[in-house]
Amino acid sequence: MRPTRFHVRELIGPDQEQINEHLTKDIVIIMALFLATICAIPTVIGTAEAVSAQKKEDAIMKHKAKFFMTVDFSIDKEPPKEAQVVLKDNKRMSSRATTDVWATPLQLYLNHPDAPKQGHRFCGYYFGYPGTEEHGLVSSIQDDPPMLNWIYVDKETLEMKYGTRSETLGNLAHPWDWTEDEQNITLEEDEGFVAIEVEPGLWQLFFDENGDLSGLPKGKKIKEVCLKRMLMCGWNSQLIGKKKEDG
Repeated sequence: MRPTRFHVRELIGPDQEQINEHLTKDIVIIMALFLATICAIPTVIGTAEAVSAQKKEDAIMKHKAKFFMTVDFSIDKEPPKEAQVVLKDNKRMSSRATTDVWATPLQLYLNHPDAPKQGHRFCGYYFGYPGTEEHGLVSSIQDDPPMLNWIYVDKETLEMKYGTRSETLGNLAHPWDWTEDEQNITLEEDEGFVAIEVEPGLWQLFFDENGDLSGLPKGKKIKEVCLKRMLMCGWNSQLIGKKKEDG
């Protein structure tokens, strides 16, 4: 009896066609998923960039919130009382040779209930210091006409002063910031501020740069103080921008 011959093409042909059909469908599905993923990437990137931009905007808005500067300290062992930081003796000078007008760099003092000192009350906010990515600190120095000056520490005398940007050069003018709880003011990430009685009943602000009172006036009463931020209109900088996040 002659052996039966199998037609290989006929046996495997239909199965192979089914396999090819399934493979084609799988490839189409994979390509569709791949294209969908690729198309979604710009949306994800765009969303991330928008969130990042919003956070930066909120941070800028928080730092530009206006505030008063206050200090709590006691005089002659009395209970601590709140003193306002004031800019004293603002004078405008003009050069006869030019029409330039500028404010002389002057000091910051404390208007304490038990040692009053008249002056322009500090009213300022953080502002980017030119040429850096750090915050400077500015305050109004008069109301009419409105004018702002930079707050800085004199490198030689360690006095807190205010003046034009050119007067801050070579001195400690940045970075100004706040403590973790956003309540107190820092300079170079330090709260090393002190009040010194430079004259009887006259308390002036200095910065203890080295942390050991070196470079400060000798033979004077010195009290370590914290410069507090009192936000205007009852604002809380920790809540600024939070409504957008909650919404």
